[in-house]
Amino acid sequence: PTGLISLFELKTPVHSDGAIGFNKFSEPIKSHFFGCDTPSKHNHYYINCVYSLFNYYKQNHSDFPLIINTCGWLTGLGKHLLEEIISFIHPNNIFMISSESESFSSTISHYNVFQ
Repeated sequence: PTGLISLFELKTPVHSDGAIGFNKFSEPIKSHFFGCDTPSKHNHYYINCVYSLFNYYKQNHSDFPLIINTCGWLTGLGKHLLEEIISFIHPNNIFMISSESESFSSTISHYNVFQ
């Protein structure tokens, strides 16, 4: 829901009408109430929530793969937030799903980026 940043354990395929999404019946493992529909209003708190959920994942669920669905901004503050998340989490792979020809690869060229 809007205003929450959550960690889910996905037990079923997550697709709907050809689009990727969360299974609306799954309960989050852990959530933080962020209170906004955009990270731009409280970006430092947003990052702290993401860090907290990732640390919880590492301590309690690291035997499962982790998929992070971000807000999708690739410019300005969104790019800065994405770079912070990537530098903290150090993902093995990054998948970009976009209908536009956006490119973020130059900033994260040392990661496996799939577009």
